[in-house]
Amino acid sequence: MEKLINYIKRGKGIGLKYLLLFALFYAIVLTVALKRSGDEVLVPAAQKIADEFLPIKIENGVIVEPENMYKTYTLQIADDESGIGETYEIIMNTEVETINPADMKKEGAYITKNAIYFSTNNQLKVYPFEDSAYFPVGDYRDAFTSVLNWTLFILLVFFFIGLAIVYELGVVFYALLSYIISALFKKKFDFDLRMRMSTLAFIATGLVFTFLNWFGYGNRIVFMFAVLALEAVFIKEIAAEEEKQAEDKA
Repeated sequence: MEKLINYIKRGKGIGLKYLLLFALFYAIVLTVALKRSGDEVLVPAAQKIADEFLPIKIENGVIVEPENMYKTYTLQIADDESGIGETYEIIMNTEVETINPADMKKEGAYITKNAIYFSTNNQLKVYPFEDSAYFPVGDYRDAFTSVLNWTLFILLVFFFIGLAIVYELGVVFYALLSYIISALFKKKFDFDLRMRMSTLAFIATGLVFTFLNWFGYGNRIVFMFAVLALEAVFIKEIAAEEEKQAEDKA
């Protein structure tokens, strides 16, 4: 505690480097969780889809194999805890060149001769086939894993940037609330000190709640009061140290 109080009172800056490290830590935690889910759910699901619809041959932007085929496949991705998950419809119809968006009543993928349509969250995206390609029947799990890894690396960067911004705004919020706490102790501090104090309180509480969330005990209101309580402890310790120093001088 003494080292923390010394840093809060005599440190420089607003504790940004520690907050960035915490943002990086949590971004890695999120990415690892997604990686585990992807390896256990997404990669096997992608392979099941490949087994259902391959081989596919495209020539000059048009599917020539399989020809005049209509096939549907329902993909269910279940949640590990509840067993209930999302359902996606995958339809291949190489008898037609286009599809009416009104026919896309469920989320999923729709494949025609010339394009693949993705319907998600009431949005439709169309990707026309432009080149020639051949996708034989085979084991594509290594390829799917590679795509997953690159996607997660990009997400890691976005997670880090996003969390760093959100966390910094959160620390500013708690630094402003610290004025109420310090008023109870009749203490005045500059804003940089409040930022350093709020950063340490936010990180310490965040680390504890990271583990609590894994067991389903996380709560935002409790988190907020825990940060404020830790700020109160820091302010109380600073006040006690200043009183002791004043007594020693006397």
